[in-house]
Amino acid sequence: MRVKSELILRLLSEQKLLPIEENARKSIKDLPLKPIRCSSCNRFIDYTEEGNVVFLCPVCKESVIVRCRKCRQIGRRVKCPTCGTEFP
Repeated sequence: MRVKSELILRLLSEQKLLPIEENARKSIKDLPLKPIRCSSCNRFIDYTEEGNVVFLCPVCKESVIVRCRKCRQIGRRVKCPTCGTEFP
């Protein structure tokens, strides 16, 4: 669990938002859990929900990959921003 929380903190610090999303996040920040974006669909998700996963890229071990339950179920592909590897 500690490794997962470290990955999430790292991702939140690296996550870049558009100016309009920055304003939206101000209201979202009031929630007890900080939301993060799915790497496939770019929607804000609750990473503690069952079915959502957070992991390091198995190839380069540098980028944090976040997948929501829906993208995993439908098999939407996600691309590692560092090494370019695609995952199903």
